Amino acid sequence: MSESVKSNRTDDLLLAGSSGNVKRFTKLIANSFAGITLLNKNLDVLCRSASAEKITGWSDVERAKHTHLELAHPDDKTVVYDSLIKLLSEPGATKSIQYRSLHFNGYYIWLDAVFTNYIDDEDIGAIVMNFKDITNFKLAEEKLEDRGQFIQNITDHLPVMISYWDVNLCCLFANKPYSDWFGYENEQIIGVHQKALFEGREYTECAKPIAAVLQGETQIFERTFVKQDGELEYIQTKYWPDKEKNVVKGFYSTIELVTDIRNAQATIESNHLALEDALVVQQAILNALPPSVCVLDEDGWIVEVNKSWREFGSGNGLSTAFFGVGYNYIEISKNVTGIDAETSHQVANAITNIIAGKQDFFVTEYPCDSPSEKRWFKVFISPLNSEAKKGAVIVHVDISERKIAENKLSESEQQYRRIVETAQEGVWMLDDQMRATFVNEKMCDILEFTREEIIGKFNYDFQYKPDLDQIFERRELRKKGIDVPHETVYVTKSGRLVTCIVSPTGIFDKDGNFGGMLAMVTDITERKSAELKLAESEAQYRRIVEIAQEGIWVYVVKLK
Repeated sequence: MSESVKSNRTDDLLLAGSSGNVKRFTKLIANSFAGITLLNKNLDVLCRSASAEKITGWSDVERAKHTHLELAHPDDKTVVYDSLIKLLSEPGATKSIQYRSLHFNGYYIWLDAVFTNYIDDEDIGAIVMNFKDITNFKLAEEKLEDRGQFIQNITDHLPVMISYWDVNLCCLFANKPYSDWFGYENEQIIGVHQKALFEGREYTECAKPIAAVLQGETQIFERTFVKQDGELEYIQTKYWPDKEKNVVKGFYSTIELVTDIRNAQATIESNHLALEDALVVQQAILNALPPSVCVLDEDGWIVEVNKSWREFGSGNGLSTAFFGVGYNYIEISKNVTGIDAETSHQVANAITNIIAGKQDFFVTEYPCDSPSEKRWFKVFISPLNSEAKKGAVIVHVDISERKIAENKLSESEQQYRRIVETAQEGVWMLDDQMRATFVNEKMCDILEFTREEIIGKFNYDFQYKPDLDQIFERRELRKKGIDVPHETVYVTKSGRLVTCIVSPTGIFDKDGNFGGMLAMVTDITERKSAELKLAESEAQYRRIVEIAQEGIWVYVVKLK
């Protein structure tokens, strides 16, 4: 301790009393391990021991900037204040308080403090505070309490009645199911003697096992009793001793209702033959399924196949013994090479994920040609829904007929599309709102728009405005099934007017609901222009003839 600090402490004491006080106080705290602080009646610090600084981290200079209450934890201020105020009114009284105080480094420590009121004492003239740091003790105490509560919470939620009894057969611990069984609250059952819980026959039945467990022998026994509703209840009780250096201090007890277990065992035994019959039926159902089916265990091993699987294997040279039973489907799929490798690897990954619960379902199609024909199959993989074990069910369905039909349809569609695309007439498909759903190249050429610019647009977006009213009238006719070819005018992207003949055909579903139309569009702009020019020429010729001053005679000569 520096001389200046010593001097400050001495000056503080001189304020509190005589120089004799200084000597007494110095002698009192010189070798003190606990912290000692002197407070005046305003609870300001008069003097502190060196150990006080060591415990709290506050130097005398820094500590003097704060009152005693300022450093108390907010939750403890009221207790500290009320205790000290009461102490000030009781000269010579002592008050013990455990509270939290702010350490210089910014965290709170627990103090066990004893305050004694020596304000009226001529030799001291202060409140003497003796304190020590009990933070570690408090933390350990909190952990112990938390652990005890943790254990209580766990045991309260177990479906087993748990208790602990001392050698005098007094209850020292019981979980909630145990207390509830005997109609006690958790706190009320503590200290209760076993005789108060068990009555007559029940206590007599337990007496022998209790005597044995107190001799250090674990006891397991089963009892039955009839409930109020007349049903028989089975109870299994277990006692095991709590020993310390071979001396029994008490014993643990668990009581478990095993009625469901006993009933289940009886049910299992009575249904054993029925289960065997069910397995036979299940196998028959599996064999009756047309698709090829195999069942895998949780590691991917094939454990069962059906009749269709075996027949397919026999007819296609399946090289594995027992038609694959006992082989690992995942490993076989992983090792596939060539054109089938990608699909096989996808199947292997899907099986792994489905068994692990990471995937619910998997389906894919794959070709599997024989030397004489093209074939396609569809594989379905789903989890094996069994509480007893995990696994997967794999089903292979022959879809060759469907694929052949699809391929023919695709070829037909492609041929039809080529015809449509090369047609010299525009093809325009519209939905029920008259939005374009398809146009061929010729239609795009007529309107001078790209296919992307036409699809989704209304047909009247391209219509010559004076013709708009007729569009809606004709649509209503088509909804009634009346399809009338008509002449109309469209405006092209460049602003040019084109005259077209439209031959519409309404599209209806099976219920007769209007779904749109298919229009064949013929550009007659050039023809219309030629007709107009011819009409103009004829009109001009007629005017010349009508105004001529000479007679005009037209001869028609028939030559033989």
